[in-house]
Order: sequence, then structure tokens, then C-alpha cells
Amino acid sequence: MKKILTTLGLVGWLCLQSAGAADEENNSGAVTFDKATLEPGRIEKIDDPRTGGWEYWTLYVPKDYTPDRAWPILYCYHRMDQEAQVWPFRELTDGVGYIIVGMEYLNRKVGGPRAKKELANLKRIHDLLAKRLRIDDKLQFIGGFSQGGWETAHIAEAAPQLFAGMIITGAGRINYGSPPLVRGQHIFIGVGEQDGNRTAAEGTADYYRKRGAQVVMEIFKGLGHDVDTKNATLKTWLKDRVAPPGSKPADLEAGGQ
Repeated sequence: MKKILTTLGLVGWLCLQSAGAADEENNSGAVTFDKATLEPGRIEKIDDPRTGGWEYWTLYVPKDYTPDRAWPILYCYHRMDQEAQVWPFRELTDGVGYIIVGMEYLNRKVGGPRAKKELANLKRIHDLLAKRLRIDDKLQFIGGFSQGGWETAHIAEAAPQLFAGMIITGAGRINYGSPPLVRGQHIFIGVGEQDGNRTAAEGTADYYRKRGAQVVMEIFKGLGHDVDTKNATLKTWLKDRVAPPGSKPADLEAGGQ
């Protein structure tokens, strides 16, 4: 199993096929965080020279944001050949319910000991955002597509207690060190039916299930290396993770594979 996840996974990760539509971004260029409007429903590029050599990350404040309560936050990691963006999660959430941060990597090489540095950068950005937005620290999520999916697994495993859930799409995990402490963790794994990463994704779902995680696995019918941004199972998973107390959650396994 390790050989399958490592060999096929790395081959799949290097696949550079089309990844869907780009974000509708603020055309005025990157601004420093203190000058960002934080206007609900708007994607903004945040100028940040501490973010590797790319110097910006992106921020989406949900259309329904109000400062009278704390909000879930989702850190989004992009594929290898793109830049910081909030796709596909802005589309999957219909632009409501979650603050979404399009993260940039400090270093675009996947895996290895650098996960802790990426985690420290995530915490730094969280602290920056918390100065101007109300964040629910019990509802922090991490997710990504392609390289972003591999990195999601790697970063989340470095501090599983920090996240209420992880979303791995078009990817799996690379085996580094000891098995992660993921018992009880909510994990969604989605992959295209013809994606080169499908074997790795399915193996990763099995790996996490055997370690006690609550895994939902979804095959995106008819797709290759892409994300189904209208997928009902993933949309429901995202909504149910932040459902108001006392509400009746949907059957997360219904329709899963």
C-alpha cells in the first residue's frame, strides 16, 4: 500500500491538466491587509512579502458575513502551476458561510519537513485576519486541489487538533514519518473518475479510515484532474460541518463511495 501511495501518488501529482475556471478577482492588484476593504462577496489579493517569492495571498469574505458572530474559515491550497486562489471552495460554498483564504506556499516543493513552516505561516495569517474579522477557531478547515490536496494532508497531519476537517481533492497523501493522529477527524476526499490520482486518493481514504477518521469519499463522475464544483455530496459536507447547534445533519455517507 505504501508503494502504491508513494509511486502512483507522485506520478499523479505531477499531472498538469486543466483545473477549471479561475476566480473573479479584484482587478486593482494586490493591497496590504490594512488597506483591504474586506467587502463581503469580494476576492482581494493581499500583498504580503513574507509569502515566499509570490508575495500575495487571496481572501474571500462571504456574502453573508456580519461582525455579530464568529465565522468558519477555510484555508485553500492551490495546484502546482497556479497562484493563490479561493477556487474551488468559493464555488462549493456558493459564496456563503465560510471565510476563505487562498494560501500561497513558502516553498512550492511538496512534502518533507517544510510542513511545519507552512503551518506556521497559516497561523501567522490567521492572527493577521483575526485583527479585522471574527473567526471561529473551533471551525478552522484546510483543503486543496492537486498539489494543494497533497499539501493539505501533509500540513493537517502536523497539527490535526487545529482543524475541524480537511478536504483533499485530486490528490492523496505521501507517507512521511509516523501515522497521523486522525481518529475522529472529518475528512473529505474527492477525485475525478479518470484522474491519474484516483488510485492514490482511494488508498488515502482507506488509510485514514483504518486510523479511525470519519471519511467521505466521492468520485467526480466524468471528470479527469478537476473538481466538480456542483457536487452535492461535497456541498452537503461543507454545510453540515458548520450547521447551527441543534440542527439535524444530513447523512454524510449517503451517495459517498
